[in-house]
Amino acid sequence: MGATVTSFYFLCFLLTVIIVYYIVPKKLQWCVLLLASIAYYLLSGNGILILYPVLTCLTAWLCTRQIGKVQEQSVKRIWMIAAVCLLIGTLVVLKYVNFGINTINGMAYLFGGGQVVSGFHFLIPLGISFYTFSVLGYVIDVYNGIAVPQKSLWKLMTYGMYFPAILSGPIMKYREDAEQFFTPHPFDYKQVTFGMQRMLWGFFKTLVISERMNLIVNTVYGDYYTYQGAYIWLATVCYAFQLYTNFSGCMDIVLGISEIFGIRLPENFETPFFSKTISEYWRRWHITLGTWMKDYIFYPFSLSKQMNRFGKWSKKHLGNTVGKAMPICLADLLIFFVVGIWHGAAWKYIAYG
Repeated sequence: MGATVTSFYFLCFLLTVIIVYYIVPKKLQWCVLLLASIAYYLLSGNGILILYPVLTCLTAWLCTRQIGKVQEQSVKRIWMIAAVCLLIGTLVVLKYVNFGINTINGMAYLFGGGQVVSGFHFLIPLGISFYTFSVLGYVIDVYNGIAVPQKSLWKLMTYGMYFPAILSGPIMKYREDAEQFFTPHPFDYKQVTFGMQRMLWGFFKTLVISERMNLIVNTVYGDYYTYQGAYIWLATVCYAFQLYTNFSGCMDIVLGISEIFGIRLPENFETPFFSKTISEYWRRWHITLGTWMKDYIFYPFSLSKQMNRFGKWSKKHLGNTVGKAMPICLADLLIFFVVGIWHGAAWKYIAYG
């Protein structure tokens, strides 16, 4: 079965799931979503890779259950750190180890040496960045006391492995989105038709606009000796719209599918090209990623005891204005580095960040 949400086989699979979803007793609808997510993984290539999201959810479930049971804050912290290390460690090993090895070997060749470290070949599961961040946020929220530990592993897997969102997001928050997966949803004609309309809009953006932009971009960038000057500018503008309509179109399809199921996921775009400032643009582009970074990296980092001490040191040695700005600037640099490397294991993504 094609993994992309625009493939014919995916649509056939989706139609089957929708029919079963509204036929079964409403209290079993979440079970249909879970089975559909498992089937989607098994049918999308290497079925064995389903072990990764399953183990991710199992790790989060076991650790949050312990966090919910113990009273001592220090013990809760140990379980939280264990979960974070296991989840982030798996992501780093699968996505970034080869990047690190290639960088080391590249530096060795640059200075006249040979290969220093041998590379490894890892098969990366579908949506590892999206499901890892969604589940990681759940663990941190449970530790902070703003989410209740999920007693059922199967329900946590339904949230963590939700098949429409596995490829392109959005990055969900358990405390805001999870309950919808387990609530009975009667068939609602208006809601279902609205979901279908949004899916059609997503198909138009992805298959019509983005694909047409792609033809221009590939033609010009593929022969830039012939196409110069204004053509390069045109291709650059088209490339921006190609990226936006492809990603935004996929999000419309995902949100439309979820609407059909009676589930409303968070928006990921808010007409970013109409922004008046750069900061506003970034607030309206990939909204769930930005929100996740703000909640789980920016604020914890910038408000930490270490940054507080650094801020006081900066005020004393660099002046009040610069001192106040330094912790925020470092947090911003960290955020954009993480955003860059999150998009891919290559130096171009780090430079982008």
